[in-house]
Amino acid sequence: MKNLVVKRVLTVVVLAALSLSVSAQRRGDDNYHFGYISVGAGYSALSSNIKDVSNFGSWGALGGVGYEFRRAKFWMSVGAQMMILNSSCDIAEYTYTQIGKDDQGRDVDFHYVVNEKDKQQWTSVDVPLMLGYYYQGFYIGAGAKVGFSYMSSVTASGTYDLKGDYHRYAGEDFQNMPDHRYGTYDFSGKQKINLLPRGAVLAEIGYDVLATRRTNSLTCTILKVGMFFEYGLNSVVAVPDESKPRIQVSENDPTSATVYPYYLTAIKKSDRVVPYFVGLKLTFMVGGSRTGGSGTWHRGCQCYD
Repeated sequence: MKNLVVKRVLTVVVLAALSLSVSAQRRGDDNYHFGYISVGAGYSALSSNIKDVSNFGSWGALGGVGYEFRRAKFWMSVGAQMMILNSSCDIAEYTYTQIGKDDQGRDVDFHYVVNEKDKQQWTSVDVPLMLGYYYQGFYIGAGAKVGFSYMSSVTASGTYDLKGDYHRYAGEDFQNMPDHRYGTYDFSGKQKINLLPRGAVLAEIGYDVLATRRTNSLTCTILKVGMFFEYGLNSVVAVPDESKPRIQVSENDPTSATVYPYYLTAIKKSDRVVPYFVGLKLTFMVGGSRTGGSGTWHRGCQCYD
């Protein structure tokens, strides 16, 4: 009788072990659902085919929320995020001419020799979609997104040299004569810019940090730490109204001129301006499987089992 009881107990233990083993094997093939919040920062810049513009990068930042699905080493995420991109560009020196009157009432061609530097701060609201592969904490993914401009601006600053052309009188040009208003002047002005909706390709690679921690909770918590990269697919700067000049001079004071940013006044249809962004991204996810079951010890996300 005693031996029979022992055999039955052993049978139950073996069956329970086999059941747990099968359950563990199946957990990785189950559907896992996560909500996430993400933040990121890095280097942002513009890429263009304009010979008169030299682009320089600066800092960028992003924050977002979304949903991630996992099953059998496959993952997919979709969300909403806000992004701030900063960059700058140097504009090749150029001359703008306007007819006016000098301080003695004579007709003159005012020449403005402009040295300009523009700073961009572009903000957008984006909808990213990514697909990828994960294995034992490591993950990689790629995708695309669409973004819409929100409160974006450009600041133009620099100097212009004001010169007077007196070819009507066969005279010499006047320059470096402060008493007659010919000299060097500073300018700076911030303008709003409406960007076109933009598409971009995305890539990300990293590691699930918190998923290595052992737990018996039904809920999984994952901290994804990764590097990301995105590059624009289409030009985001609209061709400006041809009637808008690059410089607007005061009617009463030729030394007072407003210089507008290059991307607001000088872009042509053949020009292409796209942003790109690379940096570090942290994504905190909370979720799990409907059939995961609590009470069983596992490594963080049961989707690895």
